[in-house]
Amino acid sequence: MAVIGDVVRALLNPSAASAERASATPEQLKEFGREAAYELERLIEDDLAGLIDAPTSPNVTLNKLLTVFDVSALPEDGPALPIVMTIINTWLTNQLMSGKGQQTVFIIEEAWHIVSGSVAEVTRRNLKLQRGVGLMNVMAIHHISDIPPDSPAIAIVKEAGTVFIYGQDRPNDAQACASMFNLPDTAVEALLDMPQGSCLLKIGNKAALMVNHVRSDIEVELTNTDDAMLGIGADDAELDFEEPAAAGEFTVAP
Repeated sequence: MAVIGDVVRALLNPSAASAERASATPEQLKEFGREAAYELERLIEDDLAGLIDAPTSPNVTLNKLLTVFDVSALPEDGPALPIVMTIINTWLTNQLMSGKGQQTVFIIEEAWHIVSGSVAEVTRRNLKLQRGVGLMNVMAIHHISDIPPDSPAIAIVKEAGTVFIYGQDRPNDAQACASMFNLPDTAVEALLDMPQGSCLLKIGNKAALMVNHVRSDIEVELTNTDDAMLGIGADDAELDFEEPAAAGEFTVAP
């Protein structure tokens, strides 16, 4: 199985056969590929060492109905996380464009990772293909006021067809939401005083609705993220999967 190290070696030492196919000399090919080779070499020996420089692990399955990429172990500072997310996004796009016709939901939790750099550019480019490849994107973004004004992520947020806007703690975040989604001035106060579990639902150009997010008992358990703050370990949590639970739904508040 070819790995990136093989690509580096081929770029730095092109074969005579490769040169002949490219109608160039080996020296010309070497000069052409030197910059790319050194950058790839730096990535696999420094920024992404041990991450993308070997064959895919045997236990990784990429052809099931649900594929989860857990990137929580990657450092939030540095290039590793953005590069890996770019690779994931590109992999997904190529999977969808392979002609299988599989409708796909792509969920990005903590999507603040996509607000800058190449990740934002790749994500925006892939979003333009979503209708043609049967792709629905779901992204959770916090503090949109922190998104750089020149970031492609601004366009990503503005082009969202359906938006759920939950309560905001900071006035500048509430104001940024109202401005981003053309909400009336009264929405700013509403977002700062939004009850837990409620949100503003904005679909296309329609007026925003105040809705309550109703969760089943099992959904409450699965989405509880307070255990670590309360000192409760995973072994202490009890989940009852015996009784089937109704799916969550959104109901319009009176």
